[in-house]
Amino acid sequence: MVSYRLCLTSLGLFAIMGYCLLNVASSFKRELATSLLLKKARFSVQGRHGQYLAREKVFQIHTARSLASRAMTSDDNDDEKLLQKVQDTLAGSCGLQFNGNECLILCVSGGSDSIALAELINRINKKTKIMDGRSAFSLEVLHFNHKLRGKESDNEAIFVEKFCSQREMSFNLREWTENEELNRKASKTIGIQARSRKWRRQEALHVLQAIAHQKSLPSQDIRIVTAHHSEDQEETVILQLLRGAHLSGLQGMKSTSFGQYIKPLLNVSKQDLVSFLERNGIEWREDSSNKLRKYKRNQVRLDILPQLRDLAGGSAAFRLRIEELAHQSQLLEEHLNIEVTRWNEQYRDSVPSQLLPLSNFNIVSPLLQNEILYQFITRQTGSELSFQQLQRIYDMVNSENNIWSIDLGSNWILQQKGEMLMLLLAGDSHPGSLLDDSKPKTHCVGETTIFSYVDQHWALEENSSGWVKDPRSSAFYNSPSAKNNKDFPKIHSVVCFNIQNQQKLEIRFRKAGDKFQAPWLPKDQKLKDFLRGQKVQLHERDLLPLLCLGDEVIAVIPLGIVSSSYHKDMTGFPAIRITMAKR
Repeated sequence: MVSYRLCLTSLGLFAIMGYCLLNVASSFKRELATSLLLKKARFSVQGRHGQYLAREKVFQIHTARSLASRAMTSDDNDDEKLLQKVQDTLAGSCGLQFNGNECLILCVSGGSDSIALAELINRINKKTKIMDGRSAFSLEVLHFNHKLRGKESDNEAIFVEKFCSQREMSFNLREWTENEELNRKASKTIGIQARSRKWRRQEALHVLQAIAHQKSLPSQDIRIVTAHHSEDQEETVILQLLRGAHLSGLQGMKSTSFGQYIKPLLNVSKQDLVSFLERNGIEWREDSSNKLRKYKRNQVRLDILPQLRDLAGGSAAFRLRIEELAHQSQLLEEHLNIEVTRWNEQYRDSVPSQLLPLSNFNIVSPLLQNEILYQFITRQTGSELSFQQLQRIYDMVNSENNIWSIDLGSNWILQQKGEMLMLLLAGDSHPGSLLDDSKPKTHCVGETTIFSYVDQHWALEENSSGWVKDPRSSAFYNSPSAKNNKDFPKIHSVVCFNIQNQQKLEIRFRKAGDKFQAPWLPKDQKLKDFLRGQKVQLHERDLLPLLCLGDEVIAVIPLGIVSSSYHKDMTGFPAIRITMAKR
């Protein structure tokens, strides 16, 4: 019995000891696991309080890992959204085909905007493959070193070249030469930023032409890409406002401009571009001159825009205001373009581009008159006009004084003579040379050849038997009754004698130094003085076709007047009748 009890007691003790050992082992396993986590977290466990803190730290580590994983997923999504946004713009408003035959020249300064542009388009190009496995574009990077900031400018060029090398992108460098520096110092009418911008455009086009030749690509398949973004749009509109732009010109930049330029980041903010670079650990260089307030654009960017954004209720609200203003301005511009085109087709159909007839100018509204003048001047000269300058010209055109001229700059002169407004290059005294056709039309009368340089504006009328034999004499065209005849402004005729066979005649407009001797005058006189004496209106004097033998004017055809040496037969050569109709 005693042995039996001892046995049971022993079994009980073993069971208790086993249970205790299991508890100790389980506790040891938990402590070991905790210790490992703590070791990984580089914490030591001391006492119960230490264990509590350690477990709390483990929880924080797991939470941090989870948040980091979510953040990485969020960053990836942000990058994808930005890439898709830029790709949609390239295929949409920028008009790219993604066919493998296009080349993009990326203008990269090294700043955050252009570095982000290059990185985004490079990624888009790598992920966008066409059917044969080629990338959508061939990429070229173009960097301009203006040599304005010494070593800083040179370091930026080195940085961009390294950036391109790491991504296997072709690098093109253009540097400001001594000749450009001399031109920059000599020019006093254009600011440094405007001159630099002009130089960049010229160099970019040179690079485009070289690449077109090298790659055997048509130039229309090559685009020059710049990194202008939404804040640049805001700056542009504010600057236009400060310069006194017309209401139809208060707009930002367009996605395409100057034929070859595209701007795919206009709907992307600068902050989005900077965040993209920061997320991906991509470096850039800041141009120190962007902080200089001596440039008006920098003043707008650094001082004016931040205040306007605050007053508007934030960046998004201000951007919306600018977009609304630009949209209204665009609608007005489109309407005015339609109306100006309609007016030009009706009243300027056959008039050279450097002449604007004013006879029907006042039948349209002042708003449309302003736009007609603006387009006439800016499209011909390539210069911009502020609204103040335009208003001054408008007032002069509508004044009682119809003889005036003003210097528009860049060697252009705007001149009014009667009912004709003319754009002349400095040195031109009249627009006759503007009217002359570059390639004359050849006519033959018997053995006499006539070269007409006015065929675009005046037609020589002939039939199968030769020149039209108008039953009316030249005297009819000079009579008072002719001036009231409806045919007078259209059909004009002269009869010339003493023209030898095989001589070559010209029909052209007036040139400087022309002289003419009418039959009733004892000697020749300046043609302009003769026309003044004939009461020819000032704006018409340069628009009359003249029959000439060499440099000698032998007839003023619309007046029907032949010079003293050719108005009657003295040689027996056949007379030549020339009849012209105004187109």
